[in-house]
Amino acid sequence: MRIGFVGYGHGFFVSLTHANGVVSHLGGHALQNSQAPRFRVSGTLGCYTVEGLDGQEESLMAGKSPKSEGEHWGAEEHRRWGWFEQGPERERVPLEKGCWTQFYRQLQTAVQGQGPVPVDPLDALETTRILDAARLSAERQQVIELATF
Repeated sequence: MRIGFVGYGHGFFVSLTHANGVVSHLGGHALQNSQAPRFRVSGTLGCYTVEGLDGQEESLMAGKSPKSEGEHWGAEEHRRWGWFEQGPERERVPLEKGCWTQFYRQLQTAVQGQGPVPVDPLDALETTRILDAARLSAERQQVIELATF
């Protein structure tokens, strides 16, 4: 994997060249506060965008909870759904139902020895290796070659 990272002001841009040749570009900015899509994934078959943040935070601020909402917790309203675009075609795509509390339930079960951990430790370790390589890329202002894990 090749990693190039550039930090600027409150933002960043990172380019990842994966072992199979696929190139991923990731960027973000801490001060983004616009109507533009907050999340965007582009690929050879089209582009998927989502505006705004996860609705669970808004629900919590409104006094709702997984307990009060039951099966409806984590389901996003139609207005929050993302858009898939391919050329002139544009269609709404429902967001997957989210439930961040599920992570903590799985973690509790794992700690009690009754199930697997919610995140494979090797995946977590690989993530830290990539983040460290991005930090090194920014410090050295060069692309970093990361050996296969």
